[in-house]
Amino acid sequence: MNSSNESEVAGCAECVRLRREREAASLTGELSREVDWTVLLQRHMVSEHQAVRRP
Repeated sequence: MNSSNESEVAGCAECVRLRREREAASLTGELSREVDWTVLLQRHMVSEHQAVRRP
């Protein structure tokens, strides 16, 4: 990921929320929840986040 994409992701509230939830699940050892949050983040990046970035 290049730096412009990283700054877009860092500025996306939904990306931040999903990453925090995934990290919290990881820290508590809840593998199934961590996987769920990872999938949700990937879906967001492919669909919603990409749509927001398009002109």
